[in-house]
Amino acid sequence: MTVTTAHAKMSKVQFPTENGLKLNARVYEPEKASSAPAILLVEGSGKSHFEEELESFPFFQLAEDLSKHGFVAMTFSKRGSASNSKNGSWAKSTFWTDNKDAQSALNFLRKYKGVDSKKVYLFGQSIGCLHSTVLAQKNSVKGVALFAGGYQNFYNILEEQNLEILSLMGKSQNDAKKEIEPMMKALADLKNGKFRCENHKALCTNEDGEIIVDGAQEKYLTDLFKIEPLSELSKVTAPVFVIQGTSDFVIAPSEFNLAKGRLGDKANFTFKLLDKIDHIMSEQKDQKTSLQAMMTIKKTKVFAPLSPKLSTAISDWLKVVR
Repeated sequence: MTVTTAHAKMSKVQFPTENGLKLNARVYEPEKASSAPAILLVEGSGKSHFEEELESFPFFQLAEDLSKHGFVAMTFSKRGSASNSKNGSWAKSTFWTDNKDAQSALNFLRKYKGVDSKKVYLFGQSIGCLHSTVLAQKNSVKGVALFAGGYQNFYNILEEQNLEILSLMGKSQNDAKKEIEPMMKALADLKNGKFRCENHKALCTNEDGEIIVDGAQEKYLTDLFKIEPLSELSKVTAPVFVIQGTSDFVIAPSEFNLAKGRLGDKANFTFKLLDKIDHIMSEQKDQKTSLQAMMTIKKTKVFAPLSPKLSTAISDWLKVVR
C-alpha cells in the first residue's frame, strides 16, 4: 500500500529478521528518491504505539518530515505489538532481541531502492538511543541523532523517573520514596539476579509464558541493567547529536547534562537542549503539562503535533553532517 502526498510517499513494507520472522515497517520517501540519504528511526521501550498503529504517532510525523528534506526515512513496529501484534512475541523479547531486529531493519533500509547505502543515519528516542548507540558501534553510519536518552544505568533512571512522576502528582519526596520502595526492591533483586515472583506478587504478572515486572519484560530489564549507556556512547566514532527537551518528565534533563559533561569535549559530539519539548517530541510548557498530555493521549489515542523546533534541529544537524 502506498500513500502519496505533495512531498513524499509512504510504503508499508516487511523486512526479514535474523531468525526469519518478518516485521512490518513504514518507509517514507522523497518525491524523487535517487541516491538519497536514509535514516532509521528506533523507538523506546514498551509496546509499539500503545499497541495500535496510531497515525498521529510522532515517529510517523518525524519520518514524513525527514522525507520532505530529501531523506528516505524508515520506522518499524516491534515484534508482538502494534502492526506486528501477530508477528513474534513482545513478552519473549529481550534488549538484544530488539537490537537484532533494529539491525535487520538497518540492513533492509541500506538496500532499499533509491537509497545511497553510504549515507545512512540513525535516530533513537529514549531507550532507542541505546539501541542506536550499539548499532553505530557495529555499522558504518554517517551520523546518530539521540533524543531523550538516558545515560546512567537504567536502574537509577527508573527510580528518578517514578519519583518525578509522583512529585508532579503532588506527592512529597518521603511519600514518593515509600510508594516506589516495593518496585525498587523488585528491580534491585532483578538487577542482582535474585528476582522471584513469589517475593513480589503485586508487581509480577505473566504474559505469553514470560514474567512481566511492573509492565516490562523480566529478560529485557535483566539485559538493560547490565549495560552502562554512557560508556557505550563514548565508543561511537560517527557524528553524534544529543538532544533533550526541558519538559521531559520521563527522562530528566539531568541525563543530558551528564552526557554533555562527560562527552562535550569530543569533536564528533554536538549537544542541544530544546526549551519546552517533552519526551514524545511535542511542545508542552513544563513537565506537569507533559504528564497531563500523556494521560490524555492514552484516552484519546491521538498524539500532539511534532515540535517544529525538534524537526528543525534535526534537519539542520543532518545538513551539516550530510
